[in-house]
Amino acid sequence: MCDRMTAIYIFAVLCLSCIAGPASSSIWYVKWNSTGNESGYTWANSFHAISDAIDAAIPGDEIWVAGDITHPYKECIILPSGVALYGGFAGSESAKNQRNWLANNTIIDGNQAGTVITIPDSAISTTRIDGFTIQNGKYSTSDTGSGIHCLYAGSPVIAHNTITGNNASNGGGIYCSGASPTIINNLIVGNEAGDGGGIYCTSYSSPIIANNTILSNTSLCLGGAIYSFASSPSISNNIVVFNSSGIYRYGGLPVLRNNDFYQNIYTDYDGISAGDGDISVDPQFADYCYHIKSTSPCVDAGIIVDGVSDDIDGQGRYSGTSFDIGADEYSAPIEVKKARDGNSVVLNNVVITASFDDCCYVETTDRTMGIRVENSASSYRILPNTLVNVIGQCNTNENGERYIAAAIINQTKFSYQLKPLGLSNSSIGNGSLGYQRGVYGWIIRLDAEKKPYRVWGPVSGLNNIGLLIKTWGKVTDKEQDTATWFTIDDGSDLDIKCTCSSGVSVNVGDSVFVTGVVSCEKVGGELRPVIRMRGSSDLAWGDK
Repeated sequence: MCDRMTAIYIFAVLCLSCIAGPASSSIWYVKWNSTGNESGYTWANSFHAISDAIDAAIPGDEIWVAGDITHPYKECIILPSGVALYGGFAGSESAKNQRNWLANNTIIDGNQAGTVITIPDSAISTTRIDGFTIQNGKYSTSDTGSGIHCLYAGSPVIAHNTITGNNASNGGGIYCSGASPTIINNLIVGNEAGDGGGIYCTSYSSPIIANNTILSNTSLCLGGAIYSFASSPSISNNIVVFNSSGIYRYGGLPVLRNNDFYQNIYTDYDGISAGDGDISVDPQFADYCYHIKSTSPCVDAGIIVDGVSDDIDGQGRYSGTSFDIGADEYSAPIEVKKARDGNSVVLNNVVITASFDDCCYVETTDRTMGIRVENSASSYRILPNTLVNVIGQCNTNENGERYIAAAIINQTKFSYQLKPLGLSNSSIGNGSLGYQRGVYGWIIRLDAEKKPYRVWGPVSGLNNIGLLIKTWGKVTDKEQDTATWFTIDDGSDLDIKCTCSSGVSVNVGDSVFVTGVVSCEKVGGELRPVIRMRGSSDLAWGDK
C-alpha cells in the first residue's frame, strides 16, 4: 500500500511539474520559427517573441534568443531587473559559450514605435543586454532615448551589441538618466538625436563607457557622440570618430582616458579637454565592420579596464600590458589557430588560394598562415586570387583540421595572386600550432655513438596546414582507373597522399610535380598530411 501511495505521489508531482514548468527555470528560449508548444522551456518549444520570455522571467533568469538576419524581432521591450538577455544563438546550443552573434545576427527592431529596450529603475548589475543588433527605435519626447533607455539608479551591462539607426529627441543610441550602466565592446553607429546622438548622460549618471566604437552619429545641437550633463561618466579606450561632434560636457566630472577622438565634424571636445592618453589619429579601419588594421595607432594604446576581457567579436583582449582602443582587439592572423573551438575570429585581407565544393582556403599575404573556411550560406566558387575578409568561429573537424565556420566572407579586391611555396615531402604539415595538431613522420635522432637513426612520431617545424604548396616525387600508389587520389614519395619514405576531385590520369612510377593546399586526415590516432589539388592542371610530369 505504501509503495502504491508513493508511486501515486511521485506521479502527481511529475504531472504538476509538467504543467507548471521547471521549478526554478533559469533559462527561457526564444526562436521565431520554433514548432513546439511555445512554453519557452526548450529550443523546440521556444517562445516566438522576446516579450513573452520577459513575461515569464524572474530575477536571476537568462533569456536566450536565436537570431536570423531575415527575421528581426519587431518589438519594444522592458527588461526586468536581474534578467540577462543574450542573443546570437542558432537555436540548438546547450551552453552559452557556443553562441555566435556574428553568424546568428539577432535583431531587435523597434519598428519606429518607441524605445527598443527600456531598463527599469534600480536595475541590478546582473541585468544584461548582450549580442544583439538594436535598431529602428524612434521617440520624440524630450526625456527618453530610442535605442536603449536606462532609468534611475540602474546598473545593467550593455555588451557586444550593434546599436544603429535609432532616433530620439535626446539619446539616439543609449540614454542614461541617473543611471550607471557598464557600456562595453559595442558598435554605436548611425544614430540621431537633438542632443547625444550616440550616448546621452544626464541627472548624475555615472556610466562606465569603455572599448566602444562610436562613429557617424548625429546630433542637431550638442554631443554627436556623447552628451554629458551633470554626470560623471568614466570614458576609456573608445574610438570616437566621424560624428557630427565628439563629446559635450556641462557640469559633472567626466573622466577621459586613452580614447581616440578624430575628425568629428564640429569639434572633438566641447566643454571639456582631452583626457590623459587621448589621441587624435585615423584609427585605420580594415573593413565595414570597423575592425582595425595591424598598423592602427589604436593597437596597444588603451588601458586595462576591469570587467573587459574580450572584444565585440568575443575574441580575448590578447595584449599582456594594455588593451587596444575601440570595440575590436586586433589579433595577428596566427592567433586563429591558437583560438579554442567556438571562439570568434577575424581575418582581414587574406587571399583565397583554392575553392572547392565543401570549402575554400585562405592565406595571409605574408605566407605565414593558411586555413580552411566553411560557410553553409555561400558558394565556395569565389574566385581564387581574391582578397577577402573572414569573420566567424574557429573549429576542428573530424580529420583534425582547424577551420573557420564563417559568418561573413566579404570580397575586398580581386587579382591578388600568391605563388605556391616549394616544400619537400618531409616538410609538409609539420608540427603543432596552437590547437592545430602537427603531423607524424620520420624523425632523425642520434644514438650513443652519435650515429643517426630514425623513429616514427609527431614532427616539429613550422605548421603549414592550409598553405598553398608545390612538391614532387614518384607515384607509389593510386586509385584504380582515373585517380581521385594517389601517393608520392620524394625519397623520404613518407607516401604523401594527393587528392583531386575531378580525377587525373597518372601511373605508378611517374615522376610528378604536385601543387595544392595542405590538408590533413586521421590514420588511426595519427595526423597525416594530404595535398588537395584544385584541378588536373595542378599536376605536371617531370624528372626534377
